[in-house]
Amino acid sequence: MMKRKILYVVPSLLLGGLETFIMNLVKNIDMNKYEVHFSLMSINIEDYYKKEAEQLGAIIHKSEKDLYKNKFKRLKMYYKHIFDLVKKYNFDVVHVNSSTSLAYRACKAAKKAGCKCVIFHSHNTSAGYGKYLNLLFKGKARKWSDYHFACGKDAGVWLFGKKFLTSNKSRVINNGFDLSKYKFDLNVRNEYRSNLNIKDDTKVFIMVSSLSPAKNHLFMIDVFNKYVETNPNSLLLIAGDGPLKIEIENKIRIFACFVII
Repeated sequence: MMKRKILYVVPSLLLGGLETFIMNLVKNIDMNKYEVHFSLMSINIEDYYKKEAEQLGAIIHKSEKDLYKNKFKRLKMYYKHIFDLVKKYNFDVVHVNSSTSLAYRACKAAKKAGCKCVIFHSHNTSAGYGKYLNLLFKGKARKWSDYHFACGKDAGVWLFGKKFLTSNKSRVINNGFDLSKYKFDLNVRNEYRSNLNIKDDTKVFIMVSSLSPAKNHLFMIDVFNKYVETNPNSLLLIAGDGPLKIEIENKIRIFACFVII
């Protein structure tokens, strides 16, 4: 039986929410029936999931767009990268994952190269490019994709506009997790409390995510600061890394009730 071919277009294979979601899908795909490929948008990053993806049988392709300083040249080269991949492998499905409608170019390249099923998947309600640039390409995001996926209704409206709410091409895909990994374990609890010198009766809150604007850590710190006014024996652990790390660290220095990892 000939395998059906899937291309996942992702920014990277770093340890992030979008990437973890896709990897959870790949881990549950029958590789006897499907051939999985990844297209990464950058070649200058350390990919956390790369080794695991390859062990699962996935084939990884990296764009060389970052070799060019000119932004228009980089966009052109990325379009060509997707177009050439689809032409070469004749993918049955191309699944483009992004937080901005600007990524419609990947969808367009896949359609122009002959793919009959292109999915555009929104994973956020904001992007580094800004809302006005995102607004500019919402129509193209709808035009060049056959199905419009989003992690929630707000994320769908952000990338595809209000038509996402009524279109029969739209789907809300809830982010799935392997719950067994989060099952309570008293031994693990005691071990980590001991390592971090946390008392047994301290109430601990944990926030695990990238340290980026979309995760709203600064607001979380303000809220927790109010909480500890009436619940002083409490602690907030923030686990992660990202562009806001220094700003978050500076904010929590004045509070003895915070720990950042």
